[in-house]
Amino acid sequence: MSGFLGMDTAAVRDQGSRTKDAAVRLEEILRGLSAAVADAEWTGPDAEAFRGRFSTDVTAAGARACSALSTYGRELGEQATEQEQASSTDDGGSGPHADPSAPPHPWPDVLTATATASGTSDAIGWGKDRLHDAGNLLGGAAHTASDAVGGAWDAVKPEFKTVQPVREDDIDRSPKGLKDPHSTQDLLENLSRASTGSRHTDDHANITVQTIHGPDGADHYVVYVPGSKGPMAATANPLHEGTNNPMGWDQNGPALMGRNTDSADAVRAAMEAYGVPKGADVTMVGHSQGGIAASNLAADPHFNGSDGYHVSTVVTAGSPVENAQVPRGTQTINFDHQGSYGVGDDPVPNLDGDPSISARLPGPLDRASHRHEVPLYGRSEYLFANHGADTYAQSVGDEVSRHPHGPTARFEHDHLANVVGPGTRATGGADIPVTRR
Repeated sequence: MSGFLGMDTAAVRDQGSRTKDAAVRLEEILRGLSAAVADAEWTGPDAEAFRGRFSTDVTAAGARACSALSTYGRELGEQATEQEQASSTDDGGSGPHADPSAPPHPWPDVLTATATASGTSDAIGWGKDRLHDAGNLLGGAAHTASDAVGGAWDAVKPEFKTVQPVREDDIDRSPKGLKDPHSTQDLLENLSRASTGSRHTDDHANITVQTIHGPDGADHYVVYVPGSKGPMAATANPLHEGTNNPMGWDQNGPALMGRNTDSADAVRAAMEAYGVPKGADVTMVGHSQGGIAASNLAADPHFNGSDGYHVSTVVTAGSPVENAQVPRGTQTINFDHQGSYGVGDDPVPNLDGDPSISARLPGPLDRASHRHEVPLYGRSEYLFANHGADTYAQSVGDEVSRHPHGPTARFEHDHLANVVGPGTRATGGADIPVTRR
């Protein structure tokens, strides 16, 4: 086998398995969406027209995406097997001899790449192209479904409640237990604190805001946005009133679809009540739905732009945030329990359709340089035990300890220096309760 460069067959076979699993996940999402559309209490010509469009634009497109993902996954496994067979044959690098009567393979043959720069590039490029296609199909289906179902949501969900202005008397400007953060783990521990006890209840969301004086001599603001609170039944029923907490489960659907939500309005109200000045540098830290709301706000040019704030960084944990169109001026990092007990140790981050599935391979494909995804090992065999903000804080601490020069440490150094780096200090903070009526 002199002069032959092959592939890491174990990694390729693993990615093939993950790609097939993604097809299964997408199929489950599509089934849930179809059931929601069919069961919605909505009648009339508009309802029938929408259901017809959903069948054509979402169901059919989703079925094609599922089929393609399954095909790509199977192809990757077959290519890994063929590579192993080729590597076991010492034929001077020419690879296995094809049966001339066999039909042509539907994909380029990566097994006969020689040890030249172009040959190696072709071999690696084939795998990357297939995964890129799979990611685009999965992400495209998620976007199509979000747009279609989001339109239905807008049509059928009345405005039961609106976020209320925050009263100064309700703000706790001497919050106990709020850390002066000096690491990403500290940020996530502060986030976990924001969602516990009497702070985050069925009646109000607790948004915590903190002022950090940076080594650049400027004040920076960290906004901690907790996850969902209230009855889960509100998620599946757009007519369910949920609770007075604007982070109620009824906001998950529209948030995932990129709609403006009560949860996003709660963040706006809290920042205004705290006194964050327009144009200030802001770091958003969010868990689950809070991460979606933070990402959607970062994607909103009226919030993150010349007339609003400068959202420099968004740190999220256990959040399906890949569909938010965050601008390149904002750096994002999402932590996702993905790896010790199965494909999805925390299933929640996959609810966006996981268009970044190709990022699971070593080495980026064409992933935007400002979007960072860090898979972590789950801490329990029970899926939702891995979803808590406190669990993510522990896992991030472990990841940095194991990899002191890994992706989280690099992100801290490159993008969070003004809020957790040397020379930073907390100079203020507040717990801000926000309700809706």
